[in-house]
Amino acid sequence: LKLIDFVKEKQAIPFAVFKPTAMGRFDLYVKVGEGEKLPSEEEEEWDRVKKRFNTVCEKASELGVSLLIDAEESWMQTAADVIVEEMMRIYNKERAVVYNTLQLYRWDRLDYLKELHKRAKKEGFIIGMKFVRGAYMEKEHD
Repeated sequence: LKLIDFVKEKQAIPFAVFKPTAMGRFDLYVKVGEGEKLPSEEEEEWDRVKKRFNTVCEKASELGVSLLIDAEESWMQTAADVIVEEMMRIYNKERAVVYNTLQLYRWDRLDYLKELHKRAKKEGFIIGMKFVRGAYMEKEHD
């Protein structure tokens, strides 16, 4: 949260940025993304992850700071995408506050973006998106 305060004070810094795994365990994202049934302790842990996202996004919205959520490895990204989209639904009504990252080396991302666009139009929220080649491209092709 201090980072958002810092960015608010510095006009030369256009975004605050964090990785989803700053909010929760990598393995938990993988389980959620694969649709695994979580034991009650991990359900509670996942709820805390979502609350952390909301806390950060709410502060960014209140201060008028744009918030970029970086992409990570594909095997955990589905769960992160779900949370980021939910944050866009809440905080991107009048302007894009919350931004996701789209890794263009992934063959599934264009379809994801098209479906996200349909949902955004239907539900009345603005998509915030950063397009990147993808820092994990070499790692994931090995």
